[in-house]
Amino acid sequence: MRHLRLIFLALTAIGTLAATATVTDSLRASITADYCGLWQINSDIYAGPAATNLRPDGSMTTVLTQADYTQGETAWQGWRQRHAHSLAACATTRTRTRGGIATAVAEYRNTAVSSLSGSETLEAPLLYPYLTSDTAGGPLNAETYRFVGSVSDTFGRLTAGIGGSYRAALEYRQTDPRPRNITGDLDINLGAVYALTPAVAAGLDLRAGRYRHSSQISFVNPLGGTVIRHLTGPETHYIRFAGNGLSSLYTGLNYGASLSLLPLRDGLGWTAGVSGDYSTTTKQLVDLNRLPLSRMTVARHSASLTWTGRNASWLLMPYAQWKHERTRGCENIFGDATAGVYPLISSIEMYGCSVSRTSVGLASEWAPKQCGRILVDCRLGQSSFHEMYRKPIYNVSLHSLEWLCNVKAAKSLGPGLVTADIGCGKELRYSHRHIAAGMHWPLSRTLMAYISAKYHNLQNNNNFAASIGLNF
Repeated sequence: MRHLRLIFLALTAIGTLAATATVTDSLRASITADYCGLWQINSDIYAGPAATNLRPDGSMTTVLTQADYTQGETAWQGWRQRHAHSLAACATTRTRTRGGIATAVAEYRNTAVSSLSGSETLEAPLLYPYLTSDTAGGPLNAETYRFVGSVSDTFGRLTAGIGGSYRAALEYRQTDPRPRNITGDLDINLGAVYALTPAVAAGLDLRAGRYRHSSQISFVNPLGGTVIRHLTGPETHYIRFAGNGLSSLYTGLNYGASLSLLPLRDGLGWTAGVSGDYSTTTKQLVDLNRLPLSRMTVARHSASLTWTGRNASWLLMPYAQWKHERTRGCENIFGDATAGVYPLISSIEMYGCSVSRTSVGLASEWAPKQCGRILVDCRLGQSSFHEMYRKPIYNVSLHSLEWLCNVKAAKSLGPGLVTADIGCGKELRYSHRHIAAGMHWPLSRTLMAYISAKYHNLQNNNNFAASIGLNF
């Protein structure tokens, strides 16, 4: 009787695994294509609302929770962030129709930084060098909401799409000085892909956005000796308004366009893209009659060229990429205040920064039968960084050899799927390395659970992240 029971249980398990395997094949294929597909090398080109329709990954919905912790210090030209941890919940869906695709992302993240100095906000990488800071520093908490969506459809040779994203953030501190920051970031994207021949298509993306960041600093103990400063550059600040302007407002506009050449036959052939983006951000001191203190403009340009060929179970992709970013900062000079109004005398360009990167690489995707998929990406390039400030004179130039080696893999394990990611490299002065692993396992005929962990090291920073979620 015992042997019959064991045989029955074994037959039941085998039947369940076989049924689950047949149903979850498409889901495993979508996870594999999304995790280690060769299209990721050209992810910027395929990010448009119409071009995303040419990606090989299928329909899938993902719901996950993530926790991460960063140990160490992140520092850049005066602002420093130490020891941060965050909790996040995210839902992503991608649904394919007969001629188009619809995507949506909703994310909430709660972040706590144990120490932040040289800046009153975590938006510092976007607002530098015109930051507001204080002489005390302290912890900072942030809550971020992000929503992304796009939809596209095909009309004969033409595929058209529209997409948008919105990010809202609230930042606050429980000790003096107490900033309360509110951020709103809205972007809209229009895209089109037109099939020139059965094998080649041309793509166009147009985008525009609006950025707003307000900050209000308050003190419970105004006699604590902390001074608010309005930074103007590396190690400099607007001395005239030191201690004033506790309320500030950043407003920005951005727009850009991209042109691309895309292959239509299984992604084989030439892929090329050029893009340009331009943004301008103005800082105002609200409690000083909206005094326009400074203005920053950023111009970004990029170009890429790749070729994809097939050899048996291999896909090979040599590629070349170029990126350039130039930032300029203008400061306004004011006369003596009359009736609370500061007359504008002149505007002087004081700050400049340029970053260029040129690289060539070779990527390969190997998908042998019954052995999953492996993606290998090796890259070598040259980067340059130049930052200057007129007075006091500040001039820094860096030139560095950059390199990257990354390997991703996905392998079926029974009805489940195992993923792995390992890589290392160097950008400018900073070396980095990472390792990640994940496990996907079916819970029902259309539902897979997964768990993943990742470690990332950037110079002296160690980041640990863990995720658990569902795919269906």
